Amino acid sequence: MKKNNRLPGAKQGAIFNEREDKMPKIGKQKVKVNREKLLTECAAIMKVLQKRTLLEVEYVGEEGTGLGPTLEFYTILSQQLKNDTSLWRRKVPDGTLYPISMSPKMEPKVIIEKFHLMGLFIAKSICDNRIIDLPINGVMWDLLLDRKKNLFDLKMLDEGLFN
Repeated sequence: MKKNNRLPGAKQGAIFNEREDKMPKIGKQKVKVNREKLLTECAAIMKVLQKRTLLEVEYVGEEGTGLGPTLEFYTILSQQLKNDTSLWRRKVPDGTLYPISMSPKMEPKVIIEKFHLMGLFIAKSICDNRIIDLPINGVMWDLLLDRKKNLFDLKMLDEGLFN
């Protein structure tokens, strides 16, 4: 049960929660990234990140660190992943993202590594409470969550292919 108390000398109505005061502080993990090699460096960063720390980004050769560069990192990386034509089908309704079919020219290992990186990136953004712009298609979310799908769900992806 929570116990709320008034802080000594605090204004009328000021309350603190003893339980929250005992919560451990979340640390930050600073990383330096090269803006020109962001996608490549992100893959290396995600492998060594500590799970229970907030990511803080600084760009090589630039001044400044903290929330601004960190949010920019999440924005730029999500745009690079979103615009990668080797990953996503074109012309999906509502501009959402659904994986493209593999062609014989594609290297499966490279594609798998990109999706693995994206999974780590999405997980980190959730843990750090960062909003990213990766509008994943509802059918893909259902497949990821192991929800049953049927032939009529194909209509949401490609009406021409459905007919």
